[in-house]
Amino acid sequence: MRPGRGPHAIVRYRSIDLRPDLSIVLSLHDAEPYLARLVKGLVEMANSFDADGGDDLRFEILALDERSRDNTLAVLSLLSDRINELQAFQDIPRGTAIMRASRLARGRCWLLLDDDVDLELARWACSEVLRGHRAATVPGQLLALEAELAEAN
Repeated sequence: MRPGRGPHAIVRYRSIDLRPDLSIVLSLHDAEPYLARLVKGLVEMANSFDADGGDDLRFEILALDERSRDNTLAVLSLLSDRINELQAFQDIPRGTAIMRASRLARGRCWLLLDDDVDLELARWACSEVLRGHRAATVPGQLLALEAELAEAN
C-alpha cells in the first residue's frame, strides 16, 4: 500500500475561513431618526465590495444599543428580521458598547460608528483598510482598522 493511503492515512483538508471580512459596529443611543437609513446604506455599501479573489465580501453588523429612550430597539428588531447580517444587542451600559463589541466582532476589518455617518466616508475608510492600510479615520465620524490592531489595544 502506498504511503498516505488506507484507513489510517492522515487526510489534510484545505482550511476555509468563514470569518467575516468586515465587522460593522454601531454604538447606538437614541438612534431612531436615522437608524433604518444608516443600516440599509451600510448593507448596500458592504454588498458593493469584492473580497480578495473577487468573491462577495462577507460582513456582519453588530448593533449595540446603549439603553436608548426612543424606539431604537423597535427599529433594530424590524431590521434584524430582514437583514441576516444584523445582530442586535440591547441594554448595554452607556460608554461600553465598543468594549463589548471588541469581544463580539469577528471580521478582519472593523468599522466603528457611534452616530449617523456619511456613507461615502465609510466606504473610503473600509476600502483603505481592506487594501492593506492598518487604519483609516474621519475625526468625529468613524474609525476603520484591522482587527489585529484593535485587539492589541
